[in-house]
Amino acid sequence: MLEPDADLGIHASSVLPWVPDIVGKEADGDRAILIFGAAYAGFIREYSCRGACLRLAEYAISARNGGGDNWTAFQRAFLENVVVPDIVYYGRLASLLSSVGVSANRVVVSDLCPCSIVKRTVINNRRQDDSRQPCKDRASVFCWYVEHPVVEGWTWRRVTESLAARIIALGHIAEHGLLRLFSRHGAMISRDGQRLSDLCQGGTVPAWGWVDRYADPGRKLAHWLKPGRWWTISINGRNVQLLPVYHPSTVDNYDPGYRQTGQALAAWLPR
Repeated sequence: MLEPDADLGIHASSVLPWVPDIVGKEADGDRAILIFGAAYAGFIREYSCRGACLRLAEYAISARNGGGDNWTAFQRAFLENVVVPDIVYYGRLASLLSSVGVSANRVVVSDLCPCSIVKRTVINNRRQDDSRQPCKDRASVFCWYVEHPVVEGWTWRRVTESLAARIIALGHIAEHGLLRLFSRHGAMISRDGQRLSDLCQGGTVPAWGWVDRYADPGRKLAHWLKPGRWWTISINGRNVQLLPVYHPSTVDNYDPGYRQTGQALAAWLPR
């Protein structure tokens, strides 16, 4: 949904590449932690009303030119303009991790959907895309993209090529999507010895209906606030623990300052 711009080489059919995951320098060992959100909120300054945004020119020029050096420059610009100033999402996440002694160097931050699912809107004759959570009117588009073989393959490689034994899911969409992914690959998913099954069988629910549903209706996000609770995933001789937490954008409505979440996280991390 880019606006044509001859100077930037953008036309009606132009598509910008995915934003690279944020990968810590020490995130290649078994002490690494994978963190998954649902999708990037809109972050292009010309289209988004967020404060933490990146100029379209910096994105488009890097994408057009390609090459490692250009993407290094892009990621630096992304970190400087989108990550660092964003106190609501990245700031709260950083505070949670630092409260339990987890260095950013050990973390990989990714999303089920490696692009922004937004609704194009115009407010006061100015384009301001709506980038709320992908639900309701955007659920079917979101699900088609997330579970498309190319995107799913990318996410699966991110998980399987990492030695990380711990995954944090930011919100119920990330939790449900990740558990569906593991389920489709034949993993055994359990909690306290009780197996969670039939995640991929929606019955009368539309294929995209899982976005508005918990993986287990009996275990909503508040359930995981008690220390010692997490999903255990077993696949190909490997055990992975998945801990769902409130999304940074909504956490203060349920667990102000991630206070209880921090206690659950501390009990979850290895000593």
